[in-house]
Amino acid sequence: MSTRSPSTVSSTAAVRAPQKTGGRTAFAVLCVLARGPLSGAEIARWLDERIGNFWRESSGQLYPTLSTLEAMGHIRRGPAVRARTAGRPATMWTITAMGRRRLARWLAQPAVAEPRRIELLLKLFLADDIDVSAAHLARCRAEQAAYLAQYAAIEAELDALAAVDARAAARFRATVRYGVRVAEALTAWTVEAEALLGVTAPSTSPSRRRGRTSRRPSPAA
Repeated sequence: MSTRSPSTVSSTAAVRAPQKTGGRTAFAVLCVLARGPLSGAEIARWLDERIGNFWRESSGQLYPTLSTLEAMGHIRRGPAVRARTAGRPATMWTITAMGRRRLARWLAQPAVAEPRRIELLLKLFLADDIDVSAAHLARCRAEQAAYLAQYAAIEAELDALAAVDARAAARFRATVRYGVRVAEALTAWTVEAEALLGVTAPSTSPSRRRGRTSRRPSPAA
């Protein structure tokens, strides 16, 4: 008998939907082109620089999606090409009226919840060695510190953008603040998890010596 909730099943089905329509990469591309014509390389750069902190697309996903959207009539090749720095011509892509309608429908739909697969939690749940758990938690905290520094730099740039386009800056800032709150929450959680598991700093724990393994009771079934 399945233990997955209906929402989980529907979310998983949505994520695994056939890629004949370009998947969610298509909507990321349409969102970018709704702001003006761009080449494939420029689309990739825009996605990386503007929304890379919460949405990643690879070239392996991007370029096939451009062909799919063109076949569907949602984007079209521009009448002219812009030369790249390397000298090769770059095809310019433009969103069509049909593409704008599809994008508008998607933007109005409820966001699809991602299937929950958090490897860190799986390892903490299964690991009996406290040293292993301590290393995972310390690594997680260091990663969150790096994210917070990155977000702070982005917010400094947004202060300058706000003077030119306050609405665009507000949209960007909303996504950055999401990342900030998640990183802050995860940082606090690592401290709480260490207390629950009896983990202390490696440099001060007398039990964490070479050749000695500390173990905790297995979770109750």
